[in-house]
Amino acid sequence: MSETETRPLEEVLGILVEKVEKVFEGFEAQRGREAEEKRRREEAAKRWEKERAEEAKRRAEEEKNICNAASGINQVMPRPILCRVAA
Repeated sequence: MSETETRPLEEVLGILVEKVEKVFEGFEAQRGREAEEKRRREEAAKRWEKERAEEAKRRAEEEKNICNAASGINQVMPRPILCRVAA
C-alpha cells in the first residue's frame, strides 16, 4: 500500500502543490541571483573602462610632459637657448 492510498486526495494535492511551489521558488531565486551577477559584471566592466580611460589620459599627460621636458618646452619660461636674451 502506498503513502498516497492512505491519505485523502486533497491532502496529497496540497503536498504536491507545496513541492511545486518550492521548486518554482528555487528557480526564481536562481534567476534573481543570475540577474544580480549580470548587473555586477556590467558595473565592473563600466568601472574598468572608466579606470582604463583615466589611466590612458594620465599616461598621455605624462608622455606629453616628458616630450615637453626633452624638447625644452616650458609654459613659464623658454630655455635660454630659445630666449632672445641669451643671444
